[in-house]
Amino acid sequence: MEKIKAVMLIMNYDIYPRSEINKQKIADYKEALRSGVVFPPVIADRKTKEAIDGFHRIKSFIAVKGETAEINVEFRDYKNIWEQRLDAARSNSGHGMQYDHYSQTRCLIWAIEHGEEKDKEEMASALNITLERVEKLIGTKTAIDQDDKIIPIKRTIRHLAGTKLTSEQIIFNEKEASGKELLKIANELINGFKRDAIDWGNQQLVDALKELRNLLQNKIREVS
Repeated sequence: MEKIKAVMLIMNYDIYPRSEINKQKIADYKEALRSGVVFPPVIADRKTKEAIDGFHRIKSFIAVKGETAEINVEFRDYKNIWEQRLDAARSNSGHGMQYDHYSQTRCLIWAIEHGEEKDKEEMASALNITLERVEKLIGTKTAIDQDDKIIPIKRTIRHLAGTKLTSEQIIFNEKEASGKELLKIANELINGFKRDAIDWGNQQLVDALKELRNLLQNKIREVS
């Protein structure tokens, strides 16, 4: 184990297995650091200084202790990006937040891209899932992008699994979709109206509901 400045570690999201950084997890880690908790070392590539495991810890550490502070690092050696990704998936599945299906599928696509059947087996082992689960995720949680590459999709658009997405659908999937089923979102909003639980004093919410009304009216005219 070594100590280096936290800002020297590179957070390369091409080898990060999770779908996104969890802001609540960072807030929790920052509070823990301020209370004196000592975290285990992060894992990084010895040659490139790319973080393999510990993105949330690195961000929290810099936020609390500053850019000049040193952090404990366990350096490892990797031959290529596949070895980095496999170890990142394995390290992240062993602790911390549970993987969601989107993140698991993201990792499995890495294995498919690497090109050998055994790669899916290795990634399945790293994610602690069965090969049967692998095939189900690939069949129900992926679509095709504009470059004909396979990409993971969130539950929000699972009805589009296996199809080629438009550029607008890709933006929605990657940047805007919450991961909830659309029916659940609609029912939650409906029940909010029924129970008089809508915050009508929130002007941003009111404006969003007005936009939703207009979109629904236009769509209903299209299909009627």
